[in-house]
Amino acid sequence: MVYFRAKKALTSHGQSCLSESLLSYLVLPDGVRFISSDDMGKEFKTGEDLMDRYDLSYYYRRSLEPGTIVMVLEHNQEVAGLSLLVVDGNTLTIEMLAKNMNVKRSGVGAEILGCIEETIADQLMVNEIRLESLNRKKLLNFYNRMGFISYGPLSLDREWGIIFPMRKRIVSLEN
Repeated sequence: MVYFRAKKALTSHGQSCLSESLLSYLVLPDGVRFISSDDMGKEFKTGEDLMDRYDLSYYYRRSLEPGTIVMVLEHNQEVAGLSLLVVDGNTLTIEMLAKNMNVKRSGVGAEILGCIEETIADQLMVNEIRLESLNRKKLLNFYNRMGFISYGPLSLDREWGIIFPMRKRIVSLEN
């Protein structure tokens, strides 16, 4: 199976570095792909001023960092949503999940989260997905519906406000 090779390649070097060759082992569903340099000139607006300071070229550069994955969900050849993920051992952290407000499509966040859990986390055999949610009732309710629970103390960020650490344990049928 492909995901066993991906996990073996990830751990056989004694590091949590995702190389381009390792990413080629990961199989993504139709309409989802890894960010590429071709995305750098495309428009991506979330409607959140703090988030909109970061453009697709920022996320492409982040994707070049060890242990980092940036995946995009396409709709009509536009980036409808994206997620920045960091792999650290058996944990996958969602550093950012956003929808492009210029693309008219519903269910983008749920589709990306589903892909993260059912594809990326499964193939890399991680046992937990973590994220930090902004203090927005709609966001917190969304993550709760998707199976995430709050854990640990809240934190206060000067720019972003109150941050809620959340996690979801992954149960693999292979283990």
